[in-house]
Amino acid sequence: MMIGGDKEVVDRLDPIFASLAPGAGDIERTGGREGRDARIEQGYIHAGPSAPDTSSRWFHNGIEYGLNCRPMPRALTF
Repeated sequence: MMIGGDKEVVDRLDPIFASLAPGAGDIERTGGREGRDARIEQGYIHAGPSAPDTSSRWFHNGIEYGLNCRPMPRALTF
């Protein structure tokens, strides 16, 4: 999840976001990420103020849409 808004508000609502996030599960932790925001490995981040979050979300959705739609033409030919 990419959460936008004031840092104080996001921190106050963090327990709600943590309960909605998928969590790390059984995967091995990524090395070299000590000292960074621990929420990243739980499946959510604070992406900044509300306006930049929109741009980040557009970028993310564009990549996801491209990856999901790539196999569609091949599937439709069958």
